[in-house]
Amino acid sequence: ASYLGTLFQRHTPVIMLRGQQKHSNLAVEICWKATLVNRSAGGFYMDYEYQRRNEEASGPDFLSKRKISVYQNISQTPQKLTLHSFSAGADPLPELLSTDVEVPYAADYCYVAKHPGLTDGSSFCSLWASENPREGFLETCKSFYTSSCLGKGETDYKPLSDVCGYKVPDPLTSSE
Repeated sequence: ASYLGTLFQRHTPVIMLRGQQKHSNLAVEICWKATLVNRSAGGFYMDYEYQRRNEEASGPDFLSKRKISVYQNISQTPQKLTLHSFSAGADPLPELLSTDVEVPYAADYCYVAKHPGLTDGSSFCSLWASENPREGFLETCKSFYTSSCLGKGETDYKPLSDVCGYKVPDPLTSSE
């Protein structure tokens, strides 16, 4: 829990590098970036920015940016670390944030999340990292994501940095 709390307390955005593209109901919402707005006793106020595909449009202008304010807190038992999200404004939570997320692994600059219980009954893992990680610090998350998520039959897709233009080297394709 301390690694995840430390990661969220930085004012450096945390972005999703891998995950979620294969789920058709989630594929319209991509390029997730979370930024700390304020820390409160017991939780974090975060702004989640994401892009949404316009399913009726075609061509280069098919993405629109959206932002939602979210309150998150962390609970921990000896067996599990869970991230809980609540809407901090009038907007409902997008499906990606609407269920409690298990965090099976967290390190100083990255974490792996397991998103269970989506409306289509599926689950998937995602890999999140600080926008400016120190060199070599994504290696442990890469190893965990590869062995625990991809090793359990998940299909991997091209890095979101290719689609979203993130300035973070993808740990699965870089030499890091």
